[in-house]
Amino acid sequence: LIILGIAIQSLILSTISFIPLFIVDHFNVNEEAAAALLALFFSAGLWAGPLGGYLSDHLGKIPVILVSSLAAGPIIYLLNLAPYSWGISVVLLILGMSMHMSMPVIESYIVSQTSERNRSTMLGIYYTGSRGGSGALAPVLGYLIDRLGFYTSFTTIGAILLVVTLGCSIFLWGSRD
Repeated sequence: LIILGIAIQSLILSTISFIPLFIVDHFNVNEEAAAALLALFFSAGLWAGPLGGYLSDHLGKIPVILVSSLAAGPIIYLLNLAPYSWGISVVLLILGMSMHMSMPVIESYIVSQTSERNRSTMLGIYYTGSRGGSGALAPVLGYLIDRLGFYTSFTTIGAILLVVTLGCSIFLWGSRD
């Protein structure tokens, strides 16, 4: 689960770093308007986190984590196809929802599955990988964008996230905790 949590957080956050540039280049929008669209992504944290917690209390932690992770890969790919204005806005909102829904659920799962003695260490590993991972991946994604373009790069990131989620789901499937 920690691998999946780190993957979803770091891949989405590294992708989000390039959204204003993508919108400026792809839609010929001014920099201010492009950067303002990031507010849609981050605003999802205000309500998607509590919604994820509520759903995990009623459906289980693993189903919520898997559904939000499975949605993230295709949503990143949809950045390539969404039209400007309402289309890109909806995609950014759903992508933010996917990331922010899983955050408190993953943390809760780590706390519930780890001994009290190792809890802080495991959370530290998760936070380092998920927050620091995006910083490490951003230059790699930037290089891919420079060499291959946004379409191929977003498709690759979405596919990687989908493969990691499917791989991790083999070990997590059937668990409701």
